[in-house]
Amino acid sequence: MFLGRALTSAVTLAQSGIAAAADVVGGPSRRRSWSGSGRAWIEVRDLDRPDGDDTAVAMLAELRALPGVQWVELNRTLSRVVVAIQPQGPSLAALSAVVSRCEEDARNAGDEPGGGGAAPAVASRSAGGTDLPGDAVVLAGRMVALGADAVGLAAAVAGRAVHLPRLPGAVTAAVTLIDVQPRLRRVVEARLGTDAADVALAVATAAAQTLAQGPASLAVDLTLRAALVAEGRANARAWERHEPALSEQAASEQPFPAMNRPRPRPAGPIEKYADAAALTGVLGAGVIGVATGRVGLAADAVLVAAPRATRTTRESFSTTLSRHLCDDHDVLVLRGGALRRLDRVDALVIDPAALLTQTLTVGEVRGAEGSTRAALWAAARADADNGLLGPGWHPARALSPTHDELGAPPDAQVLVTAVPDPLAGAVVSAARHGRVALVSLDVEELGALRAAFDDLRQRGETTDAGLRDAVEALQAAGRTVAVLAVDAPRALAAADVALALTRPSAPPGWTADLL
Repeated sequence: MFLGRALTSAVTLAQSGIAAAADVVGGPSRRRSWSGSGRAWIEVRDLDRPDGDDTAVAMLAELRALPGVQWVELNRTLSRVVVAIQPQGPSLAALSAVVSRCEEDARNAGDEPGGGGAAPAVASRSAGGTDLPGDAVVLAGRMVALGADAVGLAAAVAGRAVHLPRLPGAVTAAVTLIDVQPRLRRVVEARLGTDAADVALAVATAAAQTLAQGPASLAVDLTLRAALVAEGRANARAWERHEPALSEQAASEQPFPAMNRPRPRPAGPIEKYADAAALTGVLGAGVIGVATGRVGLAADAVLVAAPRATRTTRESFSTTLSRHLCDDHDVLVLRGGALRRLDRVDALVIDPAALLTQTLTVGEVRGAEGSTRAALWAAARADADNGLLGPGWHPARALSPTHDELGAPPDAQVLVTAVPDPLAGAVVSAARHGRVALVSLDVEELGALRAAFDDLRQRGETTDAGLRDAVEALQAAGRTVAVLAVDAPRALAAADVALALTRPSAPPGWTADLL
């Protein structure tokens, strides 16, 4: 009786896991959203359709017309509409209903003869979803998986205590193989999405282990799922802390850039080992099955060779790192999957602006000597302090009129640069210690830091374009690339691991993995 009730609960949890998986991949069951502090962030779908602009205009107009709405902004990069609500304003459900109605109207219009129709989805690093750390969907899915393991562990212990029949090991082996074999898992992830696949496979594994009465495996999985839930909660807390500042710059007219990686991302050491170990288990199971004719022994070979410990170790490391980054170091993890790729990073591209402050100083004077050089230096420093000169080389005649009588030669120039951040040297040193290829742009502002880089690339039309070209060149050479930047959305979107520094003078790095 007890085992029957436990199995019924496990089935219910599995059904909830499937629903959560649909939410994670943006299915019709529930819209991603967050609300708090008088604001709501609501997912908007179909912005990439040909009529997406018309949909956005109509939706923004309807939301702004609602009583109790203070302001509305659209963030195309995250596919979110941000609504500031007065205390007696509309509920999150009412706002979501307006968004849904506008989307449905656009789809109906597009299906009519002569309508725009649907546009194909754009593949990019974030194309799998637009989850935000505050969204309840992913955390709910992780809690479903945790609950499945908890119920399964209790049921497995009870089943062993009363000596109930066990499920044959072949079923457990099949589920485990799909879960840990990278090639098979990628098939499931391609169909459901990464987070949804994790929930679905976790529930399936818990159900199989429950029926096979494997409390040890369930206990290990339960510990891992608890760590994933703790990570999700830490990310949600970080979002609540940073959201007030982010909402002030919520508007973003640029969609997430469509970036095509020049070469597939190289497999990491864990993927290579897992692939080989799982294949060894399958071959071993075949040999044992043929030699003994016993399916149980063959299934045991698959389970013994299954490289579950490698993935469990990386997940444990990543969840712990994510929690401490959020709770102790003021980081907002937008896309936690990047932390699972750190073991593959072998190149780091640094935006020069990430190593510099916003304080300007004079770096060099050319074409003048002695007292004239000193006078030009002082004049340029004063103009930079007063906001009259920006970074770069300036002719002496560009100095303010009060310095006309300096007697500088016609070809004299002054270089205005940003002051290096006090931690710039530590950042570069840490990268060198990590034994990764260190790349930046060939700009004067780097000063003495230039010597620390393995390669300095041309800046190109813009800093973002130069950084993006550097990333793609490294990826084409087979490297896994991290980017540290300030305002470089396309370079961050192209990166395998994207780290963005927030600055008051620049918009948030919405295309980054970590802020």
